Amino acid sequence: MQDVFIVSNKEEQFNLFYGNFRHLPIHFSWAHDLDSAIKYFELEHPAFVFLISEDIDTLLTWVEKYKNNKIKIPFLCFTGYTHKVKSKELWDAGAIDIIFLPMNLKELEYTLQTLVISIDVDKSPDIDIVEGRLEDFNLVHLIQTFEEGK
Repeated sequence: MQDVFIVSNKEEQFNLFYGNFRHLPIHFSWAHDLDSAIKYFELEHPAFVFLISEDIDTLLTWVEKYKNNKIKIPFLCFTGYTHKVKSKELWDAGAIDIIFLPMNLKELEYTLQTLVISIDVDKSPDIDIVEGRLEDFNLVHLIQTFEEGK
């Protein structure tokens, strides 16, 4: 079972994951902001951190603070559609993936299965690997991934 820590200023976003995906081998924990979450990381030892904010500037602030605290836990960013330059800042900061919301629940489940359940957290973080079946990915997301990854 993978432990995932969700950082979101809206509890309903945590409830979305917990309520719809508790059948997956993932344990979800939640904090309202990154400062609160950092206190729990040593106790919880999550395999992944989900940074969720519709406001891209809040997300960028959290990612900067995440980097400054030298946290080694892989993180994924969830946000509304954003400008390409701001997406690049998230990629450059080390995000495993950027997932644009809203998203169909079935598509989000496939994304979780592909990114969280099937990724070996012991792999080197310097290697950028996209794994999964093409049918599990949204076409627009694939095109954005290829474009940003060159």
